[in-house]
Amino acid sequence: YQRRVHGVIQAVQGLLNHANALVRKKAIMAIHAFFKIDSMSIGSDHKIYRSALCDKDPSVMGASLHLIYDMALADPDEYKDLVPSFVSIMKQITEHRLSREYDYHRVPAPWLQIKILKLLSVLCFEDASLSEKSFEVLLEAMRRADTGLNIGNAVIYECVKTITYITPNSQLIEAAADAVSKFITSTNPNLKYLGITSLSAIVRIDPKFAVQHQMVVIDCLEDPDETLRRKTLELLFAMTNERNSEVIVARLIKFLAAAQDNYLRADLTQRICDLAQRYCRTRHWYISTINSVIELAPKHIRDETVQGMLKMIAEGSGDDERADEEFRIHCVTTYYDMLTDEKNYSDTMYRIISWVIGEYGFLFTHKPAKDLIDRLSDLIERTFEDTETKGWILTALMKLCSQRAGNDTALKSQIQELLAHFTSHKSTDLQQRGHEFKVLLSFPDTFMQCLPIDGCCEDLEVDRELSFLNSLVSDCLDRGYNSYQKKDLRAGDIKTTIKYDAYEVPTEMRRGDEDGISVLETPAESLEPKLEVRQRVWGPKQDEKKESDSTITKEQSDEEEEYVPSTSTTTTEKKEKEKKPKKSKKEKELKALFGSLESSVDAPAPEVEKKKSKEEKPKKEKDKDKEKDKDKDKEKKKSKDKHAAPTSPVSPSSNFDSYDSSLGLTRAGSITSNTPSSPRAHTTPEKKKKKKKKKK
Repeated sequence: YQRRVHGVIQAVQGLLNHANALVRKKAIMAIHAFFKIDSMSIGSDHKIYRSALCDKDPSVMGASLHLIYDMALADPDEYKDLVPSFVSIMKQITEHRLSREYDYHRVPAPWLQIKILKLLSVLCFEDASLSEKSFEVLLEAMRRADTGLNIGNAVIYECVKTITYITPNSQLIEAAADAVSKFITSTNPNLKYLGITSLSAIVRIDPKFAVQHQMVVIDCLEDPDETLRRKTLELLFAMTNERNSEVIVARLIKFLAAAQDNYLRADLTQRICDLAQRYCRTRHWYISTINSVIELAPKHIRDETVQGMLKMIAEGSGDDERADEEFRIHCVTTYYDMLTDEKNYSDTMYRIISWVIGEYGFLFTHKPAKDLIDRLSDLIERTFEDTETKGWILTALMKLCSQRAGNDTALKSQIQELLAHFTSHKSTDLQQRGHEFKVLLSFPDTFMQCLPIDGCCEDLEVDRELSFLNSLVSDCLDRGYNSYQKKDLRAGDIKTTIKYDAYEVPTEMRRGDEDGISVLETPAESLEPKLEVRQRVWGPKQDEKKESDSTITKEQSDEEEEYVPSTSTTTTEKKEKEKKPKKSKKEKELKALFGSLESSVDAPAPEVEKKKSKEEKPKKEKDKDKEKDKDKDKEKKKSKDKHAAPTSPVSPSSNFDSYDSSLGLTRAGSITSNTPSSPRAHTTPEKKKKKKKKKK
């Protein structure tokens, strides 16, 4: 593509100095199209395109703004020196120095103003000196564009966006806030959308301007327009602080309860949890907020949120132990009340309930331990979406037994009855927990050490050297076991590389018989069953072939009867089989070597044919006499045809499907001649039969 543009770009650049303004405008547009496809295609020297800003025709200048804007996005520092030029162009436009043909509803060149404002927001970003040069132009543009028309509102909206991008100025921000208030209070939903979008940009600079519009923004959450509601949510997240967090979060939870879109619910759930964690004024409010979110959207709650809430309950503030204990008692009471409710909660909520009651159930002195255990026992018998939830409940029962059961035999017997079901559960995790629980019940002291009271925040001491195994290792070494060596120090080179060479093809296959003698075996292909292909015989010979085949199959079936297994055999059959002589080893070897070849024989053996021919002689002689009579009749007909037909070239129709009585059907398309000179004309059927007899 660069080669194609390279051959055209010089000609297009030459048209920038054309006398016709329309040609100059089209040349700028063509260069802009080249730049969009490949930025390097128009060259590195862009001074030619800057001169288009000073063109006498405003249309050429307007076309060059689009090209310079795209080039400024790629490299803003190179075009910052053009800010004074853009400011002067903006002044001329706002002062109506352009002709009236560029006005739109009494607004001078609104699209040129919008493009220049976008250029100023890019070039003046985080640059105080350049931003000061544009303050006056922005105020004047906002004042003149306030006509109450849609095109004027578009210019004002672009001015507000530019004010939020450049270095902030109090006078400009106040003017932008006044313009935004008109948008928000309007009954037109499009203007409300512009106002909320503009206010979300102003709030990033100074949040105080959003306070006066707080209730109006919250009312927008109930607007029937879906796009307006979503844009309002983004504004609420930007407006939230420590003072208004409770009000905004409560309104967002109310909106979550009515939302139907899954993507919107997932986004809302995540944002509410983030706001509750960021602006958490009290721990009680945080717990109640997360609980209400879990009830409304349990599928969209992340595991990190649940772990963070449990960590807050376990660790507490760390400053006041008494306050932390009261907070934990409040949590246990809250979740115990949820167990007594008739509501059906999600698996996530039941996991939190079981963990809190199991970890801090000893603080709940209002009810006996039996009541808590009964509640959890009833809960574990329910059906859940995930069997892991039952694992959480079973662990909570283990903690309660170690903390409050003590020597209560009635409670232990009740729990053992419950464990009888889980020791044989299909889930391996529940099986393991059930067996561990059952064993720990018989060792109360070990039970207390494994599950101490309030032991979730205790630091575990891990013996990384595994010194408790030293005695076992020394005993094994004394018995003669080898000591452990690292992989690098082990004897012998272990090849871990993959072998890419192909294995050698085996020439012979060996098989062991019953006595352990290795016997050569034919390849596996020969042992596979094969179809018997028999040649089709035309005429009366077909009957002879059928009779010979039937005798062969009878003999083969007699030989193979010994190898056919039978499921139900009578006593007489067993006695007959016992009387038959057993085959010797040689016969077995011969059967293994040549048994597969017997089934693949197409023609019968010569000896079998001789026996059959002797038995079937009378039948064959009768058939031969009949054939002779038929042949004589055919010879008479042929002799008549020869004397009657003259010697002439063969017609095309005689070349196909001709019939020979001695040979059967001929191939289609073979040419046969009846002239006396052909060798077949002198050979009679009787001579052919004599030749066949001699061959036999």
